[in-house]
Amino acid sequence: MGTGYTRNDSSNNIADGNVINASDLDGEFDAVQSAFNGSSGHSHDGTTGEGPLIATAGLADNAVTTAKITDDNVTQAKIADDAVGADQLASSAVVTASIVNSAVTTDKLAADAVTGAKIADDAINSEHYTDGSIDTAHIADAQVTLAKIANQAANSVLVRDANSSGVVSAKAVGDTQLLIGDGTGFTAAALSGDVTMANDGAVTIGATKVVNSMLADDAVGADELAANAVVTASIVDDAVTGAKIENNPTIAGNLTVTGNIVANSDIDLEGDIDVNGTLETDAFSINGTAVTATGAELNYSDTGASVGTVVASKVVTADSNKDVASFRNVTLTGNVVVGGTVDGRDVATDGTKLDGVEASADVTDGTNVATSLTSFSTTTSFQGADLLAIYDTSASAWVKGTITNAALAGPTGPTGPTGPTGPTGPAGSNGSNGSNGSTGPTGPTGPTGPSGSTGPTGPTGPTGNASTTYATVGGYIFGFRGPNISANAGTTMTGISSLNAAISGTSSAPGTYRAMGPIETGLGSAGRSTVMARTA
Repeated sequence: MGTGYTRNDSSNNIADGNVINASDLDGEFDAVQSAFNGSSGHSHDGTTGEGPLIATAGLADNAVTTAKITDDNVTQAKIADDAVGADQLASSAVVTASIVNSAVTTDKLAADAVTGAKIADDAINSEHYTDGSIDTAHIADAQVTLAKIANQAANSVLVRDANSSGVVSAKAVGDTQLLIGDGTGFTAAALSGDVTMANDGAVTIGATKVVNSMLADDAVGADELAANAVVTASIVDDAVTGAKIENNPTIAGNLTVTGNIVANSDIDLEGDIDVNGTLETDAFSINGTAVTATGAELNYSDTGASVGTVVASKVVTADSNKDVASFRNVTLTGNVVVGGTVDGRDVATDGTKLDGVEASADVTDGTNVATSLTSFSTTTSFQGADLLAIYDTSASAWVKGTITNAALAGPTGPTGPTGPTGPTGPAGSNGSNGSNGSTGPTGPTGPTGPSGSTGPTGPTGPTGNASTTYATVGGYIFGFRGPNISANAGTTMTGISSLNAAISGTSSAPGTYRAMGPIETGLGSAGRSTVMARTA
């Protein structure tokens, strides 16, 4: 229970015609203050001094908010019927214990909501299946046993006897019959004709029924061939190799060979040999004389039609005039005797001129060359086109040049003086702009601008809770002054000591107080009491 209001004026001073002392009012106000204290005041529990219980009529509509209700205090009895709908239920709020037995009907189940995990093992029996409800997708592989298939007639098999998909049917198969498919179904028939089959599976092939196309490659060997079975028509052309011919065979008649004959031993032939291909032999003789030249040496004579003309890597054969042309270099170790001319010159006649040449003659011989030069005739009629012999030191070789050119080829003269500076050329086009320089330092702060206009008054703050303590700002006390001291409402006084007395029972307190009403004179010794509000 809290502290309710209890009347403090036990002597009944607060009554018509009685003198009301300050202590009387102070006690009553303290009692009221205690009764309305936020934590220890009256609790409205209906007991004496606590105030009556607050009934429904005492509450304003929508006055009880969620924040006013203690957690876990709204019981089931407080919830109206049908008040909790889908919007009020939290996710996963309805648990198994909240559902009445047998309350979940088929209508409450969404389509496809009952999964395999919700069905107990062995809970579904044949009574729960509708006709045609078990399809292939719901039958596990290899689960349809032979016992589950309906009984069929004797000597029949289950097949799809059609050229389209559908239901299988029973097909009767008689003695020695096979099922033969033709693309539109099956026919039960026995083997007949070239091959027959008994009911034990034995197959019999009729006589003369195996033709060449039925034989596999390499299926016929020596054991399968009868004596004298291979005739000439049976042998493929060029199929008889040397290994297949017996040693020392005798050939009656002519032997025509259009390819090569390779003999590993001697061949003794009488008569002419006409070979259209290649005759390969390691050695041969002609009329008893062995030919020792190799094939490569014999090929040197293969000049073709080039008679009288030198052919590379072949022997030289003179033509019918005993002439040979196209020799290149010929090296001789003996003398050359020429009966005609050499390159149009009569060497036999002109050779005597060579005999007059001095042995070891050399054009660099200064003595002989000087003598030869001085023996030249003298002339004084030179012309610019006359030639001179000149030794070119840069090329280390003798060259010739005209007198005119020799006269002009003097030494290089000295460099001439530098000429005057030419006129200034036209100005070139402007170059591209350079990159921006770095930012300069920040300038000084400018002068303070004029004060702006006063902003609008802010909204009034919320009303504070009344304080019951005079010693805090916002608190109130009752006080009075003497009969000859007056003060207007709003007068500020410092400390309780500026009052003559304080009804609150204290004679002094710090702070600043403001009179909430006027204090007037001429009211007797008690003066005028008023409420004082603490402002600081």
